[in-house]
Formats: sequence, C-alpha cells, structure tokens
Amino acid sequence: NDVHYSAACRGDFFEATLSGFEPLFMLHHTHVDRLWAYWQFINPSQASFSGNYRGQSRFSTPAGTMINQNSPLQPFFDRNRKYYTPRSVSSIKGMGYTYEGLEYWRKSAAQLRQDSVQIINSL
Repeated sequence: NDVHYSAACRGDFFEATLSGFEPLFMLHHTHVDRLWAYWQFINPSQASFSGNYRGQSRFSTPAGTMINQNSPLQPFFDRNRKYYTPRSVSSIKGMGYTYEGLEYWRKSAAQLRQDSVQIINSL
C-alpha cells in the first residue's frame, strides 16, 4: 500500500471508499493490469494465483473467509447477474481487450512470449 499512500499525498487515492473516483487510481491500476497481462504470457504456467487464504474483512466478506479462485468479487457481476470471480477475470482473453503485442487470436504462445519479453525490456 506504499504506492497508494505516497501517490495519494494522504488523499482520495488511499481512501478505499473514494479511490475509484481518483484519476490516478485508474492510471495506476490499468498499468498494473497491463504488466500483469505481459507477465501471464511470459509465464503461462503461473498465469494466475491458484492457492487460497483467509481474507480480511471486505465489502461483502467477513474477516477469516477463505478466498480462492472461485470466490465472488462482489459487487461486480456479469450480464447474467452472476458475480465475477478471480478465475473469470484472470485473463484479458475473456474480458474483450488487449494490449500492444498481445494479439492472442493470431499469434502462437511462443510469439506472444517473445513479444511480451521485448516490450517489457523496452520499458
């Protein structure tokens, strides 16, 4: 949370109830999402977290709730009103967007890995 605290200058970016309205929040999290997508194509065998843990108190889960790949990400749901889960949102392939070099519909896994490494190394 150091990034959230430092970037917020003790403001809205750090406060969970307000951070979604802070433009820096969107910039920060889309960049993290982009880096994560490249990492997934470089390391496909480790593309998502597969363990479980006891969570802290959150929006709809009490402290101590076991969190795993199938836990509901309340209050966010799809058009069928089924809650998204970490498993259902773990890849850009199922979410309808991509990033530069990640044209997964026309590239092999090897090409995606190579392009991802090249892009990351150019940052």
